[in-house]
Amino acid sequence: MRFVLVLAVFLTSPLAPEEKALLGSVERLTLLPEGLVLDALIDTGAALSSLHARDIAIRSREGQELVCFTLSCRGRDVRMQRPLCSRVSVRQAGSFSCRPTVLLDVMLGEKTLRAEFTLADRSAMSRPVLIGRNILSGWALVDVSRSFLLAPHSPALSD
Repeated sequence: MRFVLVLAVFLTSPLAPEEKALLGSVERLTLLPEGLVLDALIDTGAALSSLHARDIAIRSREGQELVCFTLSCRGRDVRMQRPLCSRVSVRQAGSFSCRPTVLLDVMLGEKTLRAEFTLADRSAMSRPVLIGRNILSGWALVDVSRSFLLAPHSPALSD
C-alpha cells in the first residue's frame, strides 16, 4: 500500500523547473472559441485572473445564472455570455468589491487551459487581462525582465 501512495504522489507532482514554460511579464492570451487575442499582464501576486469587461449583467435563464458582458478587441465590441461560476470579494486599493467570475477557455502559447476569471472594469489598467496564480501554478515560470516569450495561437481578432 505504501508503494501505491508514493507512486500517486509522484504522478501528481508539479513539473521540474526545466520542464516548465517560460513566460514574460506580458504575454498574448487567446480567448477560445472566439479566437480573440488580448495582451495579458502576468502577475504572480494575484490569486485569481481577471478580464476587462463592460456592461456586466447577471441574468437568470432556465434556472441558471448567466453573466453577459462586453469585451473590446481591436476597436470592436464583442458581446459574450458565460455561466456564472461564483462571486468573489476582491481587495483593490484598500477597498473591497464583489465581482462575478466565469470559466473561460484560453490559450497561452500552445497551452490550452480552462480557468476562472473575475470580470471587472480594467480600463484604467495597462492590459485588459491579468493572469494570476490560478493559471500559472504548476506549469509556468516568469521572467519579469522580458515580454512576449510565447508564440500566440492563430487569432481571429487581435487586440
